[in-house]
Amino acid sequence: MRKTRIKGIRWASAATALAISAGLGAAAQAQEEEPETSNVETEDGLVLQGTAPTGEDNAMEDWKAAADLIYLYPDGPDGEALTAYCIDLPTSLSTDRPYVEGDWEESNVPNLESVRWVLLNAYPNAGAEETLNAAGFEGSFSDEEAVMAAFAGVQAAVWHFTDGFELAALDDEPVLDGSDAENEAVRAVYDHLLENAGSVPDPDTFTINLENVEEASYEDGRFGPYVMRSNVGDVELSAEGGNLVDAEGEAVESLSDGGEFYIELDAASESIVIEGLASYDIPVGRVFLASSEEAVRSDRSNHSRAADMETSQKLILAEPRPAEVPARWAFELELPEGAQVPETERLPVTGTSMGFTIGAAALLLTAGVVAMVLMRRRNSGSGDTVWE
Repeated sequence: MRKTRIKGIRWASAATALAISAGLGAAAQAQEEEPETSNVETEDGLVLQGTAPTGEDNAMEDWKAAADLIYLYPDGPDGEALTAYCIDLPTSLSTDRPYVEGDWEESNVPNLESVRWVLLNAYPNAGAEETLNAAGFEGSFSDEEAVMAAFAGVQAAVWHFTDGFELAALDDEPVLDGSDAENEAVRAVYDHLLENAGSVPDPDTFTINLENVEEASYEDGRFGPYVMRSNVGDVELSAEGGNLVDAEGEAVESLSDGGEFYIELDAASESIVIEGLASYDIPVGRVFLASSEEAVRSDRSNHSRAADMETSQKLILAEPRPAEVPARWAFELELPEGAQVPETERLPVTGTSMGFTIGAAALLLTAGVVAMVLMRRRNSGSGDTVWE
């Protein structure tokens, strides 16, 4: 069975910086890093027959399209394979382009709400046999044949919504050189999904943010309180240069949305760096767009990184994948006049590394507290750490 690999599924960009200040500016430098590399693999699938609009007049023309199974290996060739579908019928899949995670608007692909419904209600989120049974197919396949037929039927439905593809009628052989069972199964899945398709909106935006930064005060040897905001789930916290404690002075290592913490500086310390890490699933329906290694290295913004996306197929993720949302805050804290930092024993740094190095700059506000938030992926303009 033919396998074709391409390198460079990039799931996360390097950091950008946002400084919150009172009329003061500072720059944070991110260490240059090589693009993260990964793999895409394809396995030969069934070849579909049908029609699709082409040319300026969108006239329907005959198409033969290979519904090859597509797998993403975001953690390298030894990692877990995640199923993806093509959402770009006219474009071939390149074997030498890195991919980056994009957004729906950037992909310029129509009807992705319908596509996401299809993915959530069919293979692989429903098993291959389950997908075939739901479509009313009563034939018998081996496990491998069932996967190929289910995938092809789903791919045909996806192409219908993204590219106007019309699968050939059963009498006209939907599958090129296919068996009677393959033709019946693929057509049944295609019809079932089109007849029942709903609409599921764009996947959520995930944020980690600190509130009450400007309002925080100093009392009894502590700065705070600071309020954690996260729609991802619990955020693991670690600190360097001081301790994070609750109102009773107990160590804080994890907070959910709305949780509060205070900062106790180490003796002789005037600053603290806090790292946060939350885990979530990259949801079904995220799009991946072809880029170039030069664009990945030189420009971390979504739109520029995907500048070369027309050179290879656009893909859509069909399975959730565990991922992490990291955040980093650097505080330089000014004690009120006459106040002294109490002698405190420094706690060991806990939590999980962000996986890359960032040089942090700090700011100083006369009010006593200022935060500089270093984030991955995109600056929302609001101080949030945003991953879409």
